[in-house]
Amino acid sequence: MRRGTIIWIGILAICLGGTIYEMPNTVLNLRYHRDLFVDVEDHVERVVADRLIAGDPEAGEILRYAIKRDAHYAGRRDLKALTAKYPENEFFLAELAAR
Repeated sequence: MRRGTIIWIGILAICLGGTIYEMPNTVLNLRYHRDLFVDVEDHVERVVADRLIAGDPEAGEILRYAIKRDAHYAGRRDLKALTAKYPENEFFLAELAAR
């Protein structure tokens, strides 16, 4: 074989090996970018399952509201409904006073 052919084969082998080596990182990056374009509201119900908050529904509502709030969620109507549902809750009262 000619020297140029051997060099090209070596370059292709290095590129193929690098691609195979970086494949797990590529999969993680694609998962991250997929989650950037999905609304947080779709994930809240999956992350905070009903069986998780069955013991303390008030804490579950706080958790769901806090997750939505961090995603620039403008939930003023939800906040008013939660404050009416739990009138003694200091978290919801403080959030309502801050708005």
